[in-house]
Parts: sequence; C-alpha cells; structure tokens
Amino acid sequence: MKKGFLIFLALSFTLSASACADKKGRQEEYQKKFPLGKTKIRALSETSSAVCGSPIFIAYEKGFFAEEGIDVELVAGDDKVTKAGLQNNEFPIASEDFGYLINIYQGLDIKVIAGAHKGCIKLLAAPDSPYNSAADLKQIKGRKIKIAVCQASGKAVSVGANHIFASIVLKRTGIDLKDVEWFVLPADSYDFRHENNIDAFVLRDISAVLAVKKEGYKLLSDQFSDSDLNNAYCCFLYAPSKLVKEKPKLIKGLLKAYRKAANYIADNPQKAAELDIDKKYVSADQKEIIGDLLISYDYGDGHNNGKKARSAKDDLIFYVEEIKALGYLPASLNTKEFVEKAYFDNTR
Repeated sequence: MKKGFLIFLALSFTLSASACADKKGRQEEYQKKFPLGKTKIRALSETSSAVCGSPIFIAYEKGFFAEEGIDVELVAGDDKVTKAGLQNNEFPIASEDFGYLINIYQGLDIKVIAGAHKGCIKLLAAPDSPYNSAADLKQIKGRKIKIAVCQASGKAVSVGANHIFASIVLKRTGIDLKDVEWFVLPADSYDFRHENNIDAFVLRDISAVLAVKKEGYKLLSDQFSDSDLNNAYCCFLYAPSKLVKEKPKLIKGLLKAYRKAANYIADNPQKAAELDIDKKYVSADQKEIIGDLLISYDYGDGHNNGKKARSAKDDLIFYVEEIKALGYLPASLNTKEFVEKAYFDNTR
C-alpha cells in the first residue's frame, strides 16, 4: 500500500510538472505571438454596428491587429460605454465623431491621434419635399424650419455631432438658427415625418444611404456635396492620454493595423462590404450599397476621391472654430492652444 501511494505521488508530481510546463509553454507562445498583450475595443453595438466601423472589423478579421502583436477583443456598447472605457483606459482606441471635442473640453482626458473617415453624417429631405439643397430651406417663411435629428437616446436634441453638423450647414446658408425647431427622430420616421411636417432629417451611415437609395430621400448636404464643410473628417481616432504616454507601442500598433485595414477597404470596397455582411457586423444585406458607402468614406492612403487632402489637425481647427461660433465652446477659447493639447502627432 505504501509502495502504491508512493507511485501515486510520483505520477501526480509528474503530471503536475507536465501541466505546469505546458502552461508555461502556452504562455511563452502567447507572449511571443502577442508581445503587446490583450486589449478591448468597443466597436460593436447591441443590434447592428455602423458601416463606418469597418476598418476595425477588417483589422480584426484579417489579422492586422495580430500582425502588430496585439490580441484584440471586440466588445459591444453605446456612447456612454465608449467614453467610460476611454476615461478609465480600458479602451486604448476608439473611432468616434467630432462631437468628442466638446467632451475633451469638459475634461475627458483623451487625444486625437488620426482622422478616421469622412461623410457619414447627412442632411436629407423627404422624397416629396420641394427642397433640393440646404439653401432651399430658406424658402420657408412664417414658421420655424423643422429639423429632426437621429440620436441614440433622449427626448430633447443633444449637442452632439449630428446636431452640430446640421447647425453648421444651416448657418452657412444664411439661416438664423433661432428660426429652427429641433426634434429627436424616432425609429418610425415615416409617420413622424408627416405628423410633424418635418422639413429635413439628420441621419448617418447606412441609415442615411438606405433612405436615399431605397426610399428616395433627397441629399441636401454632406462633406462631399457641400464645399462649405471643407471635405473635413467627420470622425477621428481617439486614445486615452495616459496610454498615449505610457504605452506608445500599443497605440502605434493599433493605429498601424487600422491604417492597413483602411487601405484594404480603399482597394477592396466590395470585398470589405461582403465581410461586414457575412460576419454580421452590419444587418443590412446590401453589398453594393455598403461597398459604395465605404468608397465615399475616403479610406486609405492616396484615396481621396479627387478632393484636396487635409490633415486631421486642420479639421480639428475647423470644427473648434465652428463649434465656438455656435456657442457650444467658449468664444474666448484659444483654438490653436486647444487643438495643440488635444492632438497627438502619431508620426513622432
């Protein structure tokens, strides 16, 4: 019995040592494959994710993050989740709109590290509308111009990128914003449109494009149709200031992977659209439309749709000045100093 017990102990020790060796081997293999470790990126929504998130989907599916030594987990959430994750350094990178500039002013400690894409926010009119451009809305007399803004939550229109975009467009046509009445656009926009006599709608991404392509809505303005918007980026890549400083290799690796994906999309928009659909990142089964939308977003190096190239920093200055003019940032704010502090030159 004693001999049997000793044999049992010997076997247990051998198996334990083997398991430890296997575990150590797996850890070493993992560290060799992912020297920059594991991280999370909030790029998914609880339902259908935005097409403009495609570079992150592509970088994940094509292994571009892994090529940079980063084990990425894509997680779902909303805008609040994104901001909290950036603030507590859980998310090292996020693709979000220019409305985050207001959050930076209010204390969200993040940096802009690059421009992401252009053109996802659009001002539309209904198919039976007499208006064919934003300037045509000036024809409305004797009442307020009614603009419905798509937003995730809230009964009152919030000061975000959608609202600011429309305000910039209307203001630049000569419309006094005091003559505008704002509405939150619900999901059932058709009945809402007729019941409230809405004149124009602010939609974004695939919802805006499907409204135009499938329902006949009229495009009044976006960054490509409206020269007053300077062909500016609508969305940027943001990163926590702490991680920019303390983990520069991680941030640069993520940015490099993102740019690889952006170039892939620019060269293969229909294949990227097919991947988005097949992997169920987007719910709209409209490969050609999604492919065309990806082309319009101006992804990739050297793919600028014939427009004059701009830097992300130029566009930050443009938006800060416009937001100041609207009264959502203090008029006394030094734009140059604010942008210098908010922007991180990722080429350094």
